[in-house]
Amino acid sequence: MHGLGLGGRLGAVLMLLPALCAAGDPLRGNEADFLPVDQAFVFTTRLQEGRLVAHWDMPKGYYLYRSQMEVECEDASGAPELPRGRPIEDPVLGATDVYYDSVEIAVPLRQRPALLKARFRYQGCAASGFCYPAQERTVVYRRSEPAAREDDPRPGPANADRPSEAKAAGGESG
Repeated sequence: MHGLGLGGRLGAVLMLLPALCAAGDPLRGNEADFLPVDQAFVFTTRLQEGRLVAHWDMPKGYYLYRSQMEVECEDASGAPELPRGRPIEDPVLGATDVYYDSVEIAVPLRQRPALLKARFRYQGCAASGFCYPAQERTVVYRRSEPAAREDDPRPGPANADRPSEAKAAGGESG
């Protein structure tokens, strides 16, 4: 009886490769084992005392990178106020700060315009090793009346106290 030669073993491994990839990394888990991005990083905004405040809530075992947070707002009067994070040693980014549980960043505003638009970019991971693609969310506030979220299927009054949020290209749909 003859054993499999190098070509036969290589062929067997190549035949099993799709099944192994579909099973995911047993040490890191399969993507399906992790929360959808909008549940892992619950994003909300509000206007408060001349600032646009963005807030994220994360369940236990999830975190956001401080260095990956960006804000674009034409009506900002200064840089976003980012709190200190908790230092970690990341396998990709090296020494970096992250936020666990929740974080708020404040964007100081020059004045409240009739239309306030801001774009937020952020990225986070599950502590067990799965990292989400970078996310981008755009919020719009109209001075004349509270706006409803553009992606919220409920009618206006049920949701009139929220800004509108438009998911820009490249953002994860929820």
